[in-house]
Amino acid sequence: GMHQEARPILEKLVELDPSNPDILETLWGAYLGCGEIQLAEEIYLRLILVAPDEIAMYEAMHHAYLESKHFDQAILVAQYMAEKAPVATYLNILGETLLKAGKPDQAIVQFEQALKDEEDFEPAWVHLVDAYRQAGMLQKAIETSYEGLKKCPTSLDIREQKLIVFMERKEWDDSLVLIDEVIEKMDKK
Repeated sequence: GMHQEARPILEKLVELDPSNPDILETLWGAYLGCGEIQLAEEIYLRLILVAPDEIAMYEAMHHAYLESKHFDQAILVAQYMAEKAPVATYLNILGETLLKAGKPDQAIVQFEQALKDEEDFEPAWVHLVDAYRQAGMLQKAIETSYEGLKKCPTSLDIREQKLIVFMERKEWDDSLVLIDEVIEKMDKK
């Protein structure tokens, strides 16, 4: 956690071994920890050149950007991961990042792509319902929750998103029925 102190040491190590992804990633973390977003971005671009296929490293970087609420950078890293591995997991991560950045319309596209790749991928269904809700498309959110529950019938998370939509629409009777249904399912566990 002593980013300022680590910077000169890491910069010297990068001079000695400029294509070592471990050193570059550590320097990236030091720059991010110091609030040097531009320098962190430069290191990220170098990492893409020297270690394009190290998805785990990019997952860690994405997480760090999200935690520090640097959404533009998190989106870039998530886009890179989704391009390198266009599977449901990474498309969902990109969609979730866009959703957190307040871009529900763009997020919807990613969640729908994730579900084309893997139609019973529960996290994408959960986030897709939430994205429609955040985009103000409440009827579409409800319809999507029904679709998602057909593919993932035991999902409490989809039911939770559905409940949020019912409550926003002030559909109290439907909300109570859904709450009873969730309680019944939880009691059976």
